[in-house]
Amino acid sequence: MAKPLDITTDLCVSIAGNTLNVQANGRLITLALPNLQAGRELFKTWRSNHDRGNWFGGVMALLAHGDLQLEIQLSGRMIARLGVGVRPSLASWLLGLRPLELRPLQMILAIAHPNK
Repeated sequence: MAKPLDITTDLCVSIAGNTLNVQANGRLITLALPNLQAGRELFKTWRSNHDRGNWFGGVMALLAHGDLQLEIQLSGRMIARLGVGVRPSLASWLLGLRPLELRPLQMILAIAHPNK
């Protein structure tokens, strides 16, 4: 097994006019969505450019190789995770988004209370 990576970064990525904040500290990479629209744009971009299974497989392989996790946040709430030690939720299974762990309640709370 590969040795775990220790990543430290703080950068911004722009997609369709939305600025996403990417931070990493140790083994956790956090992608902070500024609003629901940014999440929609990210999903549309991903969906139009990638086969879902191949994309998840490739990202999972990279995360597993570095012993890393990717966490997606909306309004400061963790709405999804992917990577080492993550277990798909029932919502992930029902929506065909395994191995992603979705947290639908956190999504609803983030939308209902955008400034936590």
